[in-house]
Amino acid sequence: MRRLRTALLCLPLLAACGGGTMSDGSVRLGDKVRMLPGGSDAGGCPTYRMSSNGRAPLRLPFYRTANGDFTTMRAEAACTP
Repeated sequence: MRRLRTALLCLPLLAACGGGTMSDGSVRLGDKVRMLPGGSDAGGCPTYRMSSNGRAPLRLPFYRTANGDFTTMRAEAACTP
């Protein structure tokens, strides 16, 4: 539960860091944090995983929202019908 709470608190900060999509499909969110493509979930929605050079990343699946932010909530993902 602590990790989920931390993820929800950190996501707006990560999204605000800006960045862009890299040639390998990852999204840079800051100097040390990237979101790497992680395949798809059971419903076919693309997932991402956090990668960090300086700290242990959160081990949660992330999804893209319609406005390009990241969320751990499947219902908020852009692929939700």
